[in-house]
Amino acid sequence: MPQDVTDFLIDSMKIESTTGNEGNFATFIASKLREDGWFVEEQKISGQEYRMNILAKRTQNSGRCASFNQYHLELPILLTTDLAVS
Repeated sequence: MPQDVTDFLIDSMKIESTTGNEGNFATFIASKLREDGWFVEEQKISGQEYRMNILAKRTQNSGRCASFNQYHLELPILLTTDLAVS
């Protein structure tokens, strides 16, 4: 496994992301996606400021996107730099 993926997994596992603490992990994922050139939209959950959904697109005008909702953010997610969404 490439070292950058290993480092990503280790860093993500250090973040408390259980119920009520999803925001820190969501912010981490959004940041990593932006670093990799994704266009990211954070959708805050009304009345639950510690939660958000994330929509990520490879190009700003792409109709397709990767979606991470508040429930998926409670589990570590593997992203690779060669993930292609067209």
